[in-house]
Amino acid sequence: RFARAAGRVRAGDLLRAAGELAHHNLLFAYEMWLASFPPVWDSTSPEQQRYLQNVIIKVLSKKHIMSQCHLQPNVVQALLEAFSRCRERPKMPVELLAHLARTYNAWHIVIPILEQALVARPDHSALFDFLARLYEGLDDTDMLWGLQSKRFGASGAGDTRVALAYEHLGLWHRAQDAYLTAMSRTALLQADADAARRYEEHMSATADAAPRDASAPFAAPRLEASHAEESTGSSMEVDGGDGSDDKRRADGAAAVDVSESEMSLWENQWVQCARRLEQWDVVREYATTTKNREQLLDSLWKLGHWHNLRDVVVSTKDDRSPDQLLVEIMSLLHGGKVQATERLFATCTQAMLRSWVDLPEGGVHAYMRALHQFQRLVELQESAHVMVEVSKGDRQCLSDLKGVVSTWRQAVFSRSE
Repeated sequence: RFARAAGRVRAGDLLRAAGELAHHNLLFAYEMWLASFPPVWDSTSPEQQRYLQNVIIKVLSKKHIMSQCHLQPNVVQALLEAFSRCRERPKMPVELLAHLARTYNAWHIVIPILEQALVARPDHSALFDFLARLYEGLDDTDMLWGLQSKRFGASGAGDTRVALAYEHLGLWHRAQDAYLTAMSRTALLQADADAARRYEEHMSATADAAPRDASAPFAAPRLEASHAEESTGSSMEVDGGDGSDDKRRADGAAAVDVSESEMSLWENQWVQCARRLEQWDVVREYATTTKNREQLLDSLWKLGHWHNLRDVVVSTKDDRSPDQLLVEIMSLLHGGKVQATERLFATCTQAMLRSWVDLPEGGVHAYMRALHQFQRLVELQESAHVMVEVSKGDRQCLSDLKGVVSTWRQAVFSRSE
């Protein structure tokens, strides 16, 4: 009887039962999609795949899908993970993949896709750029260092390899000097190359404008050839040294041909070394020149330039990151405007929680920056509480602050630590 009943089961019965389970269990729906989509995609024709690929790219680029950004799991994660399991993966722009990874918490899906694509196309510069940004967003310094070493290890300048090694070992002074040397040398050689090019253009224009004797058209070339032979013979009699000038010219030709990505790496990592070494005057000057507001805010409050900081805060009101909100709170507390910080505390907390949710579940380095931000927020809240209680002038209120003060004292590093 059981065998006869089982024999009457049809595919439609199983699909209806699976549909009911999918409506009640989100994880089951997610896994069922991952199991069913790859074989269906691989069975379609190339023409159908190209058509569906364009439709999928348009759908993932729409704004209405932003409602899925804080859901776990979400539609974007399901689509990308299903694509990663296909034999013939849909071709999607690298920029879109990097945006989806950051916005929809799809780091663990997009990074392996880009890594596999980079193995297949090791000369694709955009893959290196966006993969490095994803590693940087997760604070995965080891993977970032390995990626940069792979990119500039063979074709890059020697200074890049040396500076990356110093930075990976924590030798910030030496890394900063190496980056500065590379930038200075390239700028000097570039100036020499531009001067040589202008000289050649001037000489060619002068030669074209000079009159030529029509009666002796071959006299000048013969004279130049004989002069070249005389110069060659005389130069063999003089000691040319060890060829250091030729080596410098060869090195200069190679150094001028540095890619923009490598020069951008020198500049960015030089600034990071300055931050590590707490050279905030240098960071402030660089941020002012490049109009980098985040670095400018960070350097101004570290230097104690509160007047200039308030001017920058007033001009920075849209798309503020948690770090910028923390600096704005510090500026208000320094000015004694404690009541004005209540709304900013709530806004900063919400921004930090959103950034926390957007981080992947695994890994430790990605959460260290967020934990540091939360700790700074707690300290600022305690500072506001202390300022309010001190302004009252009540002895009982001052005695209640012993807990906060003792916590601050314990948080200070001792000499042994």
